[in-house]
Amino acid sequence: MHAPDFNHASAISPRRLQLFVARTFRQRLQGLHAYPKLSWHTGLCIRPCNAIHTFGLTYAIDVIFLDRRGRIVKRVDRLLPWRVAICLKAACAVELPAGYCAAYPDFAQRIRVAMHGVRAQRRGDIIAPTDDSRRTR
Repeated sequence: MHAPDFNHASAISPRRLQLFVARTFRQRLQGLHAYPKLSWHTGLCIRPCNAIHTFGLTYAIDVIFLDRRGRIVKRVDRLLPWRVAICLKAACAVELPAGYCAAYPDFAQRIRVAMHGVRAQRRGDIIAPTDDSRRTR
């Protein structure tokens, strides 16, 4: 299956988080379904987005919801397939491999570095995540 044409948000590095950004309707619709499984240091930022689902996925994911200021407003660890996660305060969602946030307590900093290269294309885009997350399961 051909991977969608997501915008790259960071340089490729084995230890640096690499995010793809889905902004268009088609990119957001395809989402992670275009990939067999996320590699360890790879994720997808979907914006705008305040709800995601894992219908049809065969693996669990970590989800970080960010508000318009880039603050983490919700964290969902190991969201299983065929589930939904919603955060009405969110402006975007970052989907990561399951266990990534637990393995890297500095996940917010890693997201910030990965998103640093993304140019804000319109008012209200996120800035940089902070560590004030609320963990849920």
